[in-house]
Amino acid sequence: MKNNFWKIENSLVWINKTQFYIQLITAAIFFYIAMLDDPISLPKVSISILLLLSWSLGYIRHRIQRRRIRSNWKKTKQIQKIKQVNIDKQRYNR
Repeated sequence: MKNNFWKIENSLVWINKTQFYIQLITAAIFFYIAMLDDPISLPKVSISILLLLSWSLGYIRHRIQRRRIRSNWKKTKQIQKIKQVNIDKQRYNR
């Protein structure tokens, strides 16, 4: 059961990263095309800037979530170690 969880977790991470980079490439291509137009159209440029801004905010959100997950994981590991030491002390003192 544990192996299946890690496979799902890794595939979700891979899908998430792929989605972010597809969004970045799409926004960059749209910005490039908007700049190539002879009369530069303000709506196209503003949409491409908003797409790039949206990707940046999504990337920042992703980083914050990963940091929270890592810190929570470290805290739970430390708590488990403390509990195990307390259990071992109780067994030794009997």
